[in-house]
Amino acid sequence: EVMQAIRAELESNIDAKYREFHSSLVPGQNCRILGVRIPVSRRIAKATARDHYEVYTEQFNPEVYEELLIRGMMIGYGRLTREEQTAELDRFVPMINSWGICDSSCATCHFMKKDQEYWYGYLQKWLKSSREYEIRFGVVCLLDFFINEAYIDAVLEEMKKIHHDGYYVKMAVAWAVSICYIHFPEKTQKLLKENSLDDWTFPSEKIIQGTFRIRGSELQGGVGIAASGLAGSAVVHAEYGDALPGQAVGYHEKRFVLPCLFIPVLRPAAGNKEHGREWPFPFGQSQ
Repeated sequence: EVMQAIRAELESNIDAKYREFHSSLVPGQNCRILGVRIPVSRRIAKATARDHYEVYTEQFNPEVYEELLIRGMMIGYGRLTREEQTAELDRFVPMINSWGICDSSCATCHFMKKDQEYWYGYLQKWLKSSREYEIRFGVVCLLDFFINEAYIDAVLEEMKKIHHDGYYVKMAVAWAVSICYIHFPEKTQKLLKENSLDDWTFPSEKIIQGTFRIRGSELQGGVGIAASGLAGSAVVHAEYGDALPGQAVGYHEKRFVLPCLFIPVLRPAAGNKEHGREWPFPFGQSQ
C-alpha cells in the first residue's frame, strides 16, 4: 500500500533532534510529528506526485504531520491541469492546521506564476475566509508569487483589508509587507505612512529604521523597514526554524539571497510566546 510505503520511508528518515526543535515551533498539533527534515519530505512528495498521485490521495488518512505536508506539496509537483490544481487546493487548504504545513505547501505552487489573473482571483476566497490558516494560505501565496510590477498595488490593498485576530494571519501579513518593502519600498512606505494596517501588525509610529542590512557590493542598494513598525522585534517569519545552516525552506530557498540579506526584525507581541520560540538572530544564521 502506498501510504504504508511512504510512512516507512518517513520513519527511516527521522531526526530526533529536528523533531524536538520543529515541535517547539508548531505547538498544538493534533497529529504526531516524526521529525523528517523538509528536503527529505520534498523528495518524497516529488516522487509520490510523479508515481502515485491518485493512489495517495485516495488512500489519504494522515496520522503524522509529514503525511499532511506531503499531501500539500504534491499539488505543486504533480502533473495537473489548472482545473485539477484548483480542485486539489479546494480539498487541501481546509486541512491546513499549522503555519508549517501552510507555508511549505504554498512554496511548491509555482504554477501560480503562470496565468496570474486566474490565480489571483482564485486566492480571493481564501483571503476572505474567516479561518486563520485559510487566510494565511492566501497571504503567503501572494507574497510568494504576486509581489511584482503587475500586482504590487493589489497585494498592498489586500494587506490593508485583512483584519483577523489569528496570530498566524498577523505574522503572515507583517511578513508580506516586509517583502513588498524589499522590492517596492516607495509604494510600501506609502502604505505604512497611511497607518492602515491593524494595530498589532503596525503598533509603532516609527516607519523606517534600517532593519534590513545588505553586505558588501549590495550595501548601496540596501533598504530599511521599521523594526518596531511591523509587529515588534524578532525575525519576520521567525517560525521558519527549519532554516538551519545548509538547509533552505519554502519561500526562502528560491527568493532570498541568504548570504547578503538580513530579514526584518519581528517579534510576537507580548503574551504570544505560546506560538513558538522567539528567534533573536537574522534568518540564515545559526544558533
